[in-house]
Amino acid sequence: MAWVIHPPKLSLNHQRMVMLAAAGMTGFMMLQDLLTARRMGYSFYWNESLLFSAYWLLAIPIFFITRQWVKRSKARPTIADLAGISLLAMLVHMVAHAIGVWLVSVVFMDHTYGFQKNLYYTVSSELVKYLLMYAGLFFYLRPFISDATFAPYNLQTPLPSTKLLVTQGKTSIPIPLTSISYIQTADPYIAIHADGKKHLIAQSLSGILDQLDSRFVRIHRSAIVNTQSVSKWTSRGNGDYNVLMSDGTLLRLSRNYAQAFWEAMEKPHST
Repeated sequence: MAWVIHPPKLSLNHQRMVMLAAAGMTGFMMLQDLLTARRMGYSFYWNESLLFSAYWLLAIPIFFITRQWVKRSKARPTIADLAGISLLAMLVHMVAHAIGVWLVSVVFMDHTYGFQKNLYYTVSSELVKYLLMYAGLFFYLRPFISDATFAPYNLQTPLPSTKLLVTQGKTSIPIPLTSISYIQTADPYIAIHADGKKHLIAQSLSGILDQLDSRFVRIHRSAIVNTQSVSKWTSRGNGDYNVLMSDGTLLRLSRNYAQAFWEAMEKPHST
């Protein structure tokens, strides 16, 4: 059984948080330029400051586009996938900023800021800020991480079943696994022996074994036993064994299933 957890929709609060973070970073950078100009004693040009600070606003479309792309992806990403996506989005932002500054300076300014110098400046001076911003993108996309990533810690993951649901006609009977002693073929059915009762169902031994836990083991092509209900076993002298169940039933252990039986008997099983 698998739980399906749908990623939350992008709420207005999420949108506002992204836009406020980008706008706040832009304003903070312009304030830093102003304070630096005052401290160093040179003129402050708000248009140049805005040109080199407004690139943080690019985070808004990048965050939203990346989220939509991840949301529409057929496969749910892992933590490593999201880390790679976040780094790739950061690189796109840095390159887009360098191109944008170059284009604006070519069209609107009397001097040009070259693309390579812009990119070098961004990497050498702003890398930590970019890493912090795109760590935010990682957590922004975290609801889309594959359930399997957190399966060992997921409180919503159901516990292994402790009962076997048997359907007989229109009636369904949950049988505790601890009450099942053994299961035998009874063509065209199989017979589940539990608490002194026999339940006939139309299923194969192989199919029913898949629904049981590790305390159950097949000992013959016609029988499955609960190892906790085995009293003793005695060699028949030809590689096969007689297995005595706690209710007094004698079953045959085939040499072909002997190794699996020994291993199952040695395993500790929780009840």
